[in-house]
Amino acid sequence: MATNSELTGLIQQAAKMMKVEEALLTQILSNVGIHSEDEDVLTILRFLDFAETKDALTKAGVKSARLQAGWHILMGIPLEPKPQEGTLGSGTNGLVELIKSQRPASQWKTEELLAAYNEDCPEDVISELSRRAKDEPVIVFQEDGKVNAEASLALLKQVRSGGKIPDMYISKNADGSQCVTKTCRVNEWPMKTIDECPLHGDVVLAGGFCEKCQANWQGTSNVNRQIVRVASDVGVAPENPMAIISLIEEIEKGGANPLLKVPSVKLAWEERSKDGDLPKLTRRLSKDKKNADPFFYHKKY
Repeated sequence: MATNSELTGLIQQAAKMMKVEEALLTQILSNVGIHSEDEDVLTILRFLDFAETKDALTKAGVKSARLQAGWHILMGIPLEPKPQEGTLGSGTNGLVELIKSQRPASQWKTEELLAAYNEDCPEDVISELSRRAKDEPVIVFQEDGKVNAEASLALLKQVRSGGKIPDMYISKNADGSQCVTKTCRVNEWPMKTIDECPLHGDVVLAGGFCEKCQANWQGTSNVNRQIVRVASDVGVAPENPMAIISLIEEIEKGGANPLLKVPSVKLAWEERSKDGDLPKLTRRLSKDKKNADPFFYHKKY
């Protein structure tokens, strides 16, 4: 079982490495829940977040290299000599990666920032990319929604050299066709497609469910929903929830074509098909609408 003397020994070694008083390091650890009187203190110590103690130790004057080394002593990680001639010695990969992960984003290479950039990335990554981008639209997304790091890096370099950033970026698809992509500012994301209810255009479906219909349209295809919308536009559509549920069940079994037997629906459908004016039951929304064009994201030529 872990003993208080073991913790005391670790604190003594770490304090010596960091060049701080043992009492100070003991107090900093106590402030985040590492108490010497707890029998399971060494187990709890392994869950200590480096960031929780870093600021306090930095304010106490501990330099970065000694801070990292002292942290490893507390964690029971062996200290190994620095590899020579740019090579990594055995067992040092974890240490190198840990040190890299603790660097502030301002010290990251632009390639590293772009590799880490996504909707769930830390706020400091977004802030640092924004600073380097100077509020220019430098982020290029691929059709799968992932960042095109190569193109984005090129635009960031263009910003640094004072060049003007275009609103569009032209690249090649895998099939050789040309892809024109809207460039985005940092923290502006590719537009998401959401579905409208075929009977209630003011309602966005949540997992296929419409709160006005009190029914789920998820099992119906887009063309069947279009037929229902055309029927609704000419006044041929159920209104009460039970009738709507029955209609959906019929559509899921055999499609919505029976609605086209109604003359007014058939005529409206044929005319709108001929004019290329069939209902569009999807909307494209951007997470950040500040600079979003709701009608343009990717186009192929």
